Amino acid sequence: MQGYLWNYPPSDVERCIYIDNDNKVVVGPIRTFKVQLQIGFSLELFETYVAHLFIQNLIFISTWDQFGYSCLFGND
Repeated sequence: MQGYLWNYPPSDVERCIYIDNDNKVVVGPIRTFKVQLQIGFSLELFETYVAHLFIQNLIFISTWDQFGYSCLFGND
Protein backbone atom coordinates (compact mmCIF):
# COMPACT_ATOMS: atom_id res chain seq x y z
CA MET A 1 0.00 0.00 0.00
CA GLN A 2 2.98 2.30 -0.40
CA GLY A 3 3.14 5.03 -3.01
CA TYR A 4 -0.30 6.53 -2.57
CA LEU A 5 -0.71 10.27 -3.00
CA TRP A 6 -4.09 10.78 -1.33
CA ASN A 7 -7.19 8.91 -0.29
CA TYR A 8 -10.80 9.43 0.77
CA PRO A 9 -13.41 7.22 2.44
CA PRO A 10 -15.89 5.47 0.15
CA SER A 11 -19.42 6.82 -0.14
CA ASP A 12 -22.39 4.54 0.50
CA VAL A 13 -22.52 3.70 -3.22
CA GLU A 14 -18.77 2.93 -3.37
CA ARG A 15 -18.63 0.85 -0.17
CA CYS A 16 -18.61 -2.55 -1.93
CA ILE A 17 -17.17 -4.18 -5.05
CA TYR A 18 -19.46 -6.77 -6.59
CA ILE A 19 -17.80 -9.95 -7.81
CA ASP A 20 -19.11 -13.24 -9.24
CA ASN A 21 -22.67 -14.38 -8.48
CA ASP A 22 -23.61 -11.10 -6.77
CA ASN A 23 -21.13 -11.61 -3.93
CA LYS A 24 -19.59 -8.42 -2.66
CA VAL A 25 -16.37 -7.34 -0.99
CA VAL A 26 -16.18 -4.33 1.34
CA VAL A 27 -13.60 -1.72 0.33
CA GLY A 28 -11.46 0.49 2.49
CA PRO A 29 -10.20 3.90 1.41
CA ILE A 30 -10.22 4.92 -2.24
CA ARG A 31 -6.75 6.07 -3.20
CA THR A 32 -4.64 7.55 -5.95
CA PHE A 33 -1.33 5.75 -6.36
CA LYS A 34 1.82 6.82 -8.19
CA VAL A 35 3.65 3.79 -9.57
CA GLN A 36 7.23 4.12 -10.81
CA LEU A 37 7.78 1.91 -13.86
CA GLN A 38 11.10 0.22 -14.65
CA ILE A 39 11.28 2.04 -17.99
CA GLY A 40 11.59 5.38 -16.19
CA PHE A 41 8.01 6.61 -16.45
CA SER A 42 5.53 6.95 -13.63
CA LEU A 43 1.86 6.05 -13.77
CA GLU A 44 -0.91 7.53 -11.62
CA LEU A 45 -3.76 5.16 -10.82
CA PHE A 46 -6.80 7.27 -9.93
CA GLU A 47 -9.77 6.13 -7.83
CA THR A 48 -8.17 2.85 -6.77
CA TYR A 49 -10.41 0.78 -4.50
CA VAL A 50 -8.53 -0.90 -1.67
CA ALA A 51 -10.08 -4.28 -0.82
CA HIS A 52 -8.06 -6.05 1.85
CA LEU A 53 -9.60 -9.46 1.08
CA PHE A 54 -7.97 -9.58 -2.38
CA ILE A 55 -4.53 -11.17 -2.37
CA GLN A 56 -3.79 -10.03 -5.94
CA ASN A 57 -3.93 -6.58 -7.51
CA LEU A 58 -6.62 -6.13 -10.15
CA ILE A 59 -6.53 -3.39 -12.77
CA PHE A 60 -9.52 -2.83 -15.02
CA ILE A 61 -8.55 -1.71 -18.51
CA SER A 62 -11.93 0.04 -18.95
CA THR A 63 -11.09 2.27 -15.98
CA TRP A 64 -7.72 3.19 -17.51
CA ASP A 65 -9.54 4.12 -20.70
CA GLN A 66 -11.89 6.35 -18.71
CA PHE A 67 -8.92 8.36 -17.42
CA GLY A 68 -7.31 8.72 -20.85
CA TYR A 69 -4.79 5.87 -20.80
CA SER A 70 -4.45 3.37 -23.62
CA CYS A 71 -3.39 -0.24 -23.53
CA LEU A 72 -1.79 -2.42 -26.19
CA PHE A 73 -1.63 -6.20 -26.00
CA GLY A 74 0.83 -8.21 -28.08
CA ASN A 75 1.88 -11.78 -28.74
CA ASP A 76 4.16 -12.12 -25.70
